[in-house]
Amino acid sequence: FAERDGIIWCASGSNWRNGNLISFSNGKLKTFPNIAQISDLEFDAKGNLFVSTAESNIVKIDAAAIERNDPLDFPVSEPLPDQGSNLFRDRDNNLWFGGYQGLHLINSEPAVTFYSPMSQPPIENVYPIVQDAEGAVWFA
Repeated sequence: FAERDGIIWCASGSNWRNGNLISFSNGKLKTFPNIAQISDLEFDAKGNLFVSTAESNIVKIDAAAIERNDPLDFPVSEPLPDQGSNLFRDRDNNLWFGGYQGLHLINSEPAVTFYSPMSQPPIENVYPIVQDAEGAVWFA
């Protein structure tokens, strides 16, 4: 689930591998069929929606498309070059994603900082990402 400007965004379906992106606002449900198999979603500080899929692809949906909330006018970016399966926004509105390829921090566009299995110490198979009370970001 993610919420922005009173609109709730989530995946539909009986399980996440079969679900599509949906939005709910003003008592109406809308389905966005061009994104499927959603495993996680999160907004960045600019209102762009990042979605991870079952294939560990991360796609970005522009804030303007989110604001329109129109399934017929909803372009989706090409997947980011690095893969991840979970997304996390810290209290400073930094957006992180992790997966079997390592840990990523999405910076100002288009830069992505990538911490890989080749890093010292090696970083791979990153699935939970959390933040403690002091603001440190932890992952396993």
